Amino acid sequence: MAAETDDPRNADEEETQTVIATVPAQVGEYQIIRRIGGGGMGVVYEALHLRLKRRVALKFSRDGKLLYSAGDFVRVWSLADATPLNKIGGHAGEIFSVDESPDGTLLASGGSDATIRVSQVPNDK
Repeated sequence: MAAETDDPRNADEEETQTVIATVPAQVGEYQIIRRIGGGGMGVVYEALHLRLKRRVALKFSRDGKLLYSAGDFVRVWSLADATPLNKIGGHAGEIFSVDESPDGTLLASGGSDATIRVSQVPNDK
């Protein structure tokens, strides 16, 4: 069962195996709206891209240090200072799925080009 909270961005479910203590209200150009779900691979939040006025899903790493956003590229963000660390491409179309390996070293992305790309997660977490 979910813990009671006034701020849905900080909801904490027992089945979610994360150490994310606090989710910021905004990261870069993304305003965090609400928690969508989570599990052993991280937590997903609905967000609004402020400049594009587009709703997106953002994935936070299990350790709460990184954020992954997808679109034309996968962007890897540091949550410590809300700065982009890396931009990963390789797809011929829009990227709609991003997932981190259980050990946190690899990032898989799926795109509209029907391919899956695997990349190294930046090690400067």
